[in-house]
Amino acid sequence: MAAARIQCAGPSQAPYLVPREGTATWFAVVGRSSGSDKGEALMIFDRVDGFYKRVASVYAESTPIPEVAMDRNGLATAVEPSRRVGALAPDGPAVAFEDLFETGGKRSGAQ
Repeated sequence: MAAARIQCAGPSQAPYLVPREGTATWFAVVGRSSGSDKGEALMIFDRVDGFYKRVASVYAESTPIPEVAMDRNGLATAVEPSRRVGALAPDGPAVAFEDLFETGGKRSGAQ
């Protein structure tokens, strides 16, 4: 299986999202896979056993990736966990997933 080439192209931001030194061990990249018809992807890389490895990828098929909060120096910053962006706030997916498992998504999982 051939590896897909990633084209880095953020919507209106830098394709590499890097936090201020000393505040986190991760960085992110906004891109699009040449081997897929999916939309943009947000790929998160973090240090694992001394090396950077992709630890998460999120594809946005119908809407663009939301803009990442940046400080005045253009570095990625953390957002308020309870601030809703789209259907859920960053601290909401666990509750929605639990509801999806327990009720089939009849409450918060329906979002």
